[in-house]
Amino acid sequence: MSSHKRVSSSIGDLTLFYSGASSLSNFHLSQFESVSIDGSKKHFTCVEQYFKYNKALYFNDQKTAEEILAEENPMKMRAVGRTVKEFDEKKWDEIKEDVMKRGLLAKFKQNNEARKELFESVNSRCVFCAPSDPVWGIGLDITDDELIDDKKWKGQNKLGRILDEVREELWMKPEYAANKAILFKDYKMRDEIMNNAKDPWHVKACGRKVTNFDNDLWEEKSYEIMKTGVREKFQQNPEFLEELLKIGKTHRFAEASPTDRKWGIGIFLT
Repeated sequence: MSSHKRVSSSIGDLTLFYSGASSLSNFHLSQFESVSIDGSKKHFTCVEQYFKYNKALYFNDQKTAEEILAEENPMKMRAVGRTVKEFDEKKWDEIKEDVMKRGLLAKFKQNNEARKELFESVNSRCVFCAPSDPVWGIGLDITDDELIDDKKWKGQNKLGRILDEVREELWMKPEYAANKAILFKDYKMRDEIMNNAKDPWHVKACGRKVTNFDNDLWEEKSYEIMKTGVREKFQQNPEFLEELLKIGKTHRFAEASPTDRKWGIGIFLT
């Protein structure tokens, strides 16, 4: 299989992937930087390299860690990562999912095209169709007819589940304002919004032109998107947070927007 694909099933939509040709794969070459578990910031060529490098560091195998960092082939990175000295599976099990998630977050934050493709899997479950991996994958081939029934999966699909978490976490961030367009599969408008992200009035105008718009679905999603965006704004801007806290808990906020009866009060501020 050359990439990932989305299919419908009785358990909902599934986004299936396996080979390194898919941007969802850990073997997919996507340059990014991230802080490792030893506190050092390094450059990585794929998530597989990040994951195996941190595995070696965790068990104080610096030699193997450096070999992994020097490798260019993801398959060889995986092979070298299996030779870590003093490896303790129980200890690694305690942190490996957190390590994987940190690597995936860094990759998709820093790679626009990969992030777009991840966002296109919204309202579906990511499924890693690795027939020989019952932990990170489902233990079934991507061509297997049984993969559309999760009760017949032979693996835990941990990679797929973490990808779902990463997608939802990034989806809610305010800097990815194209979420509305992606939700309704208007990819032309998505690109228009992302290319003009520094102009909020243009972004707002584009948001009103999204095709295939479903008000009920947007009502379901929009509050959480707005809430997360507001929280991120104040967390990342101390001066704004200081102004907010000065107002005190006894006050109620009201946006005096005469033309907005949903987010505002529909009355002009005089």
